Amino acid sequence: MTFTAPPEIFTSISDLFCAIAATVFFFILLRDKGTVARLWKVVMCSLAISSYIGFTVHLLDWNESFERVVWVILPVFMCIACSMFSVVSVSDVFPGHTKTALIVFSSMCVLSYAGLLALYFAYRGSKFLVVYTFYAIICILFSAAMFGYSFIKTKKKSYLLYLLGILCEIPGGIVQAKRDIYFTLIWKMDYNTVYHMVLLTTIIFFIAGYLQSRKEKSAENN
Repeated sequence: MTFTAPPEIFTSISDLFCAIAATVFFFILLRDKGTVARLWKVVMCSLAISSYIGFTVHLLDWNESFERVVWVILPVFMCIACSMFSVVSVSDVFPGHTKTALIVFSSMCVLSYAGLLALYFAYRGSKFLVVYTFYAIICILFSAAMFGYSFIKTKKKSYLLYLLGILCEIPGGIVQAKRDIYFTLIWKMDYNTVYHMVLLTTIIFFIAGYLQSRKEKSAENN
């Protein structure tokens, strides 16, 4: 087994950065036993797992059979992360509707994954990612509406930071969906590396938003 060549090797490295950032956020959340924090843990755990898998797959040249198995498993964690992030936004803004949001987005997660599998086995190529991209856009826009509404209503900096993180993710998702961007920055890189660096920025905004929300809650309780 050998290491991959650029741009795959840089996709692997950027995946690792995202995995580390998600893991750091997960450990920051450990002391918080609240509902929102528990949902954030699911989001970051799913994101970390998918990024560590991506790191491994892009780092080494695997045989085709192994990669096919990975492409069946990986979308599970991607769909869970998107779904639970939407539930986070509802739980944070409208706590009383958490259970309803959990049921709705869990159902959508299952349907999206079923669609992914159907397209994957039908085309055996990257076309199956269209379903995930469409579902991710729905979740991102929904969450942006939730946090945007909350920021306008409360003017809390934590909601603004969450919103900025989401807004960063939108162009990153477009770049990855187009799948035709290649450039040279000392070495050859591609759309995956760009998307992962945008995702890393998004995670950092989310960490900052969560830490700010803790400060805001502490100030309200004093």
